[in-house]
Amino acid sequence: MALQKADATITGEQNLTDADILEIQDTLVISDPTKILTSKGARYSIDGLNDTQKAQTLQQAIDEAGRSSWVYAPPATYDLNSTSASITVKFRETTLFSLGRSQCIIQNSGGGHALLIDGDEESGALYRSTIMNMACLTPKSLETLTGDAIHINGNVTSFRGINMHVIQADRDAIHIDGAPSAYIDCQITEKGLPTGIGRYTTFFDNCND
Repeated sequence: MALQKADATITGEQNLTDADILEIQDTLVISDPTKILTSKGARYSIDGLNDTQKAQTLQQAIDEAGRSSWVYAPPATYDLNSTSASITVKFRETTLFSLGRSQCIIQNSGGGHALLIDGDEESGALYRSTIMNMACLTPKSLETLTGDAIHINGNVTSFRGINMHVIQADRDAIHIDGAPSAYIDCQITEKGLPTGIGRYTTFFDNCND
């Protein structure tokens, strides 16, 4: 990975260290505070967009970055407001991160999941993907019982959620259909325990009501 302060040029793939993330924050984020950034060198402005447009732009950035990439989401609320669409990570070796879980909210106020971790559209499985420093929310006031804050599908083989926060959930805070290996460090303030505990080799750190 190479980062250049002068023009905030970025190169490199997904294998981020803590030092890499700090350098990204110190160089790129300061120069582009309202832009979604990717390791492929793309920048997507969210300045002036509403929350749904921001979410659509974030999904575009994730999809266009593809495999072996990282995507930085600047502090904002990203709300797809959809019954069927979610912010979806479906490519292997993807890192999606922000500055902190109090500053970046992935939300779906339309009845669907807020964050969907799904299998790779080419291979059918998702490996070694990470979500960091974000909060997730599906308003429990919807009472549709269809939208999970974080939903992990069965074809995910390795996933890490680090420094996450579930603020509310219409259905489940964390719903796991079948991740053989998932590590989740998550604070849950409303709508209870993750489902799927004990069914798979899954570890939950700091999960609480």
